[in-house]
Amino acid sequence: LFHSACASSLPSYALGSVLRQVAYWPVGKENGCFLGCKWSPDGSLLLASHQDRWTRLFPLPQDLQRGVTRLLHELVPTLTVCHGQSLYDFCWHPEGSLFKFATCSKDHPVQLWRAQEGSVCSCYLTYHHHHKHTLLSPHSLAFSRDGGQLHCGLHSCLKTFRTSRPGVTGEMRRIHRGGSGGSEFGIVSCIAVSPAHQDLLALGSFSRNVVVCSSSMQETAVHLKAKGGGVTHMLFSPTGTLLYTGSRKSRQVQCWDLRRPSQPLYTMQREATTSQRIYFDLFR
Repeated sequence: LFHSACASSLPSYALGSVLRQVAYWPVGKENGCFLGCKWSPDGSLLLASHQDRWTRLFPLPQDLQRGVTRLLHELVPTLTVCHGQSLYDFCWHPEGSLFKFATCSKDHPVQLWRAQEGSVCSCYLTYHHHHKHTLLSPHSLAFSRDGGQLHCGLHSCLKTFRTSRPGVTGEMRRIHRGGSGGSEFGIVSCIAVSPAHQDLLALGSFSRNVVVCSSSMQETAVHLKAKGGGVTHMLFSPTGTLLYTGSRKSRQVQCWDLRRPSQPLYTMQREATTSQRIYFDLFR
């Protein structure tokens, strides 16, 4: 991280490390751009989604798993999954030995996949409370730390399923901006699970609202208003005391100290000029 001048009173940093390419996948025009990629818990598999509505699974070459980086490797997908509509979000089950991942897409239920077989093992459905035949599609997903729960972000609602109990049974809870008496929260665009507290979640919205609360939603600990556009990605620090947020068309990643959340602790500069979800990660 390199310090840079900033007109505001908050400290600002620019991300400036040099990366060396060690593997690639030749993307064709018919595939469109990458929408996101996520490592499996053990780091041996890379799951990537594309604009062509396909999700592809790439195993990490053995040389790279052993730390040998002298050669440039071409990645070869061992699994391809086609989604009927646009993919909203996907995430790995935290239990590394299971090799399962969940996906949510437009007008489809949440599906839990076996990565090694490419088959669906569970489906989780949410219907409109007034129109019983209208399927609601979550915009964001996250497993609890132990993998026993699957959190699904909807419009001003969070539905939590027991992972071992697929179907329609789950706990639906409304989210209000600034507590139970506040206005509507908006579409839950991203969910972050605290690595230090089993029961703590951060929920971000396309309306720039962020709440940090217990997974039971009985208590809202912190309410934030992110700068820029809608919040598209969040991460907790390893200690769970800091929260990093990134927004649409925002060149800043903001760091919030949850013990004093009145304003960001500091910001980091990045390139993000579109409304697409731009991921970031922490080196631990």
